Amino acid sequence: MASLFDRVTELANSPKTKQAIRDLTERGQKIANDPRTRAKLEDLRQRGQKLANDPRTRARLEDLRRRGEKLANDPRTRARFDDVVNRLQHRGPKSGGRRP
Repeated sequence: MASLFDRVTELANSPKTKQAIRDLTERGQKIANDPRTRAKLEDLRQRGQKLANDPRTRARLEDLRRRGEKLANDPRTRARFDDVVNRLQHRGPKSGGRRP
């Protein structure tokens, strides 16, 4: 019986697989070179750049960053985080409870 690796190698080297890869590569190149696709990508790039440079977006991101830092430095949050890490490492809760 052939191993899984042998089967995968056989499938990768089959003529049907090679033809499918060639067909998909050709289709991908056609789509990438299509002027409509390029126009859509350019439009999305411009909209993303406009959004990234918007003062309201920058203010929201700064507010989220500050709130995240405040939360990360909160002793209660750190204790909860440490508790989760300990549970995941099978050390049990800090309160001395039994392990499951």
